[in-house]
Amino acid sequence: MHAAAASVLAAIPGSVKKEMPGADHTWETAPMAAELAAFVRAAAERG
Repeated sequence: MHAAAASVLAAIPGSVKKEMPGADHTWETAPMAAELAAFVRAAAERG
């Protein structure tokens, strides 16, 4: 998984890697929701 993530990061300009709490086999909903909301807001601002 780490190699695939590194490949995606290398291929997409401006991409960032973040690890979510509980990211071993599942993830916590509140931090994931916050990250997704921030991503959508930023995308909407870029138009």
